[in-house]
Amino acid sequence: MSGYLKDRLYSLREIFPFIKEIRIKGLMAGAELNCNSYPVFLKALKEGLVINSTHDTVLRIMPALNINKEELDRGLGILEKVLHSFAKDERSA
Repeated sequence: MSGYLKDRLYSLREIFPFIKEIRIKGLMAGAELNCNSYPVFLKALKEGLVINSTHDTVLRIMPALNINKEELDRGLGILEKVLHSFAKDERSA
């Protein structure tokens, strides 16, 4: 699942230019943004995805070690939806 998570996060980085860097160790991942990560965290939480905002610009993603591909896809789908919404909000601001 770690490799799958890494691949999906790197594909999100290609879609969203505000994702500066992806760091991953096992199933613990960090996505460093070139902006404040807290608004993304709040939007994700409202959509039912529990992630963390750390160091002002980092989204920390730590799924359960026994997560399956379907659950991971569901969570990453929520994250992608939130990132699209965030990008749209940033363009209109």
